[in-house]
Amino acid sequence: ILFVVQMLCRSVAWKVEAYSKDKKDIQNAEFVLQCWEDMSHTPQDFISEALKMLDYGFSIFEIVYKKRDDSNSNFPDGKIGWRKFATRSQDSLDTWTFDDEGGISGFNQWVQGSTSSVFIPIEKLLLFRTSSYKNNPEGVSVLRKCYRSWYLKKHIEDVEAIDIVRWGVWLGRLS
Repeated sequence: ILFVVQMLCRSVAWKVEAYSKDKKDIQNAEFVLQCWEDMSHTPQDFISEALKMLDYGFSIFEIVYKKRDDSNSNFPDGKIGWRKFATRSQDSLDTWTFDDEGGISGFNQWVQGSTSSVFIPIEKLLLFRTSSYKNNPEGVSVLRKCYRSWYLKKHIEDVEAIDIVRWGVWLGRLS
């Protein structure tokens, strides 16, 4: 089911609409669409990564910017655009940091090969989560309710396999 949801979301034609018919709003909408299409990864790849929130309850991305010039952009106008939305693995999460009012101020990410973590402020992040209940940044996995059934099925299969092996040994001794 998760694969089907991912493929359906990847196939959606995304568009950007201007806030109004004002020339400035139309230009802003065109700029956002250019930035969206000018990243180092495809929009479909980003959507696939964002949908990992279904598995884990949340997905985190760090916004990486670039200056749009001749060497790295299809729109070399000198403006600042998005280079990519860099995935920050759920496994690399050390701790969340909250402000005095209980809002999310960022998170600390473990750096591979290091003994310390790096703080990334919420202003540089895109956070997708399945639920915002009690402002929990980690949401809830859609697979949570499946765990008990999976656990029982797995252990019953293990017990049955052991039983089959024991019966095989016992039957082997009879012959």
